[in-house]
Amino acid sequence: MKQIVLIVTLMISVSVFSQQPEKVGKNIPASTVKRKTHKAATVCLDSIVSPAVYKAAFSYDNEGNQTMYAHYRWENNAWIGNFKEECVYGNNENRIEEIFYSWNAVKKDWTESSKREYAYDANEYITLEIGYSWDTIENDWIKYSKDEYAYDTNRNILTSAFYTWDTARNDWKGSKKTDYTYDTNGYQILYAEGRWSNSTNYWYLFYAYKTEYVYNANRKPIIAEVFSWENSTWNLQYKTEYTYDTNENLILEIRCVNIGFGEIDTFTGHKLKSTKQSNIFLLVLY
Repeated sequence: MKQIVLIVTLMISVSVFSQQPEKVGKNIPASTVKRKTHKAATVCLDSIVSPAVYKAAFSYDNEGNQTMYAHYRWENNAWIGNFKEECVYGNNENRIEEIFYSWNAVKKDWTESSKREYAYDANEYITLEIGYSWDTIENDWIKYSKDEYAYDTNRNILTSAFYTWDTARNDWKGSKKTDYTYDTNGYQILYAEGRWSNSTNYWYLFYAYKTEYVYNANRKPIIAEVFSWENSTWNLQYKTEYTYDTNENLILEIRCVNIGFGEIDTFTGHKLKSTKQSNIFLLVLY
């Protein structure tokens, strides 16, 4: 029989501190944000200069979208480039291309460094992101990475897949793929991570976990059980029970953790005070 550790968390029933169980599936990867630009409210600056320290230069399109940003430093009585970025926009002012430059000390000018291209769905979420590097010998862009994303009708992410460019095969090679499944309340109930098999040219299951929820009458989760996929079977890793006050604020969270699974960081962002007694950890919010 596996040993179980009981973790009890007592939370102050104040709205500013109350926290509902997190809908982890709602956390869209950072790279899938809409690639909008910063706009000047009334005036588009073309440069900012700090005497003998640095210089920043800007360019904008007719819609006020920033199309170029360059940063320089003052060195040996001359402006030396630090970095430069150029942007191109498509429908609804979504950024569809970003080009990054580095400073060529010999030519005393900018040289292409890397580039990223983006495609979007009807809801303006990124569905495709392709990365390029600059080949100084061929003077051309070389593909090196690709990210693909798919979403459900509620804009939850369903699939994310990462590829690298195989120069020998002149084609994309899979690296990592993640699939997500949600219940009718919008909570993520399945996470499956795959890896690419070079021998079969297909994805295989590398890691997975699922969560089973029990809800109260107000569709708030009161029990959550997390399982991991090991040795062709689902194994319970930890169980969490939630208690709410009359206003549906979370006031008590009890988690039983399987010792073999390791430590679980449950309370990120809260100050906790812990007291260890035997095999019980009492964590109190203060």
